[in-house]
Amino acid sequence: MEEYFNALLPNGWKIVKALAESRDVKEAGRKVSIDGETLEELRVLRFVTGKGRKTEFLKRLCEFLGIRE
Repeated sequence: MEEYFNALLPNGWKIVKALAESRDVKEAGRKVSIDGETLEELRVLRFVTGKGRKTEFLKRLCEFLGIRE
């Protein structure tokens, strides 16, 4: 999974793990760097909403993959 997420985003695996462990992008951004371009890509991938909250899709994906939420 690490390779897959890293192919989607720079540092993708760390970002997805940080999001899984956080309430929203702002909180995850305290753990890993999330620049504007990456944030936009997270929105395109439907991982976060326009307001930066985790989507139901991301929550279920993390649950399925066994990534701590």
